[in-house]
Amino acid sequence: MLARARAGTLRTGLPVRVPLGLHPPISKSDLDLLSKRTDMAQAEGIRRALIEVAGRTYRVDVDRRTVIDAPDAHKTAVGEIDGAVLEGVSDAGSAEAIVPARIVRNASLLDALVSVLQDAG
Repeated sequence: MLARARAGTLRTGLPVRVPLGLHPPISKSDLDLLSKRTDMAQAEGIRRALIEVAGRTYRVDVDRRTVIDAPDAHKTAVGEIDGAVLEGVSDAGSAEAIVPARIVRNASLLDALVSVLQDAG
């Protein structure tokens, strides 16, 4: 089941909340795709994601399923994320989740390990 979520073929059906005043507004079909890609991010253990939909990027709090903002990732550096779900180059409908360190896919696990190491040191 987790493999299907990572591949984007399993959907929770849970909505993603968008802040009022997001400009330009997101269409219903793009919002559905954002929800699907948020599922992909969650399956990878990403907590704060940069998600690309129809060429536009959204910074998403994955646990709360809420869009934080919509930075133009093509013009500026985007911080405070621990992974991204970007559109495929060959197929605009596909996407791939990217996490910074393939060894540790779960950011909360990484946080716990760092905490243990700091306490021991």
